[in-house]
Amino acid sequence: MVVATYSALRPGHCPAETPPPEPAPPLSVALLEGARECVELARDCIGRGADPRCHLRWAVTRLRKLPAALAPPGDGEILAILSDLTEYMCRELSSVHDASGLATLERMYDLLREIRGAWVTDAGSGPEA
Repeated sequence: MVVATYSALRPGHCPAETPPPEPAPPLSVALLEGARECVELARDCIGRGADPRCHLRWAVTRLRKLPAALAPPGDGEILAILSDLTEYMCRELSSVHDASGLATLERMYDLLREIRGAWVTDAGSGPEA
């Protein structure tokens, strides 16, 4: 049986190689960046006079998943500390409803930035092989 094939390429022409796609960031970085983005969107909502609570709920959802993603496996002490920190942050974000909460959003945004900076520094400073 003869099978016909069709190629849009000229004979002897090789398609250009495409670079591999960028690897997805680790879950912990995605959660941190997602929470920061939600806090920033909530801040923008307040600036426009809109309700920020939808964005804050998304930030809280991401924050609650963060301890398990950041803590080293089997390190219950760090997991407990991260859990306490994220619960504090969730309580603070849940208290924001209007422009009076802008300072809280700024504090939480800065705290998320510090956590990310510490995580990236610690993750990159492991023992060299």
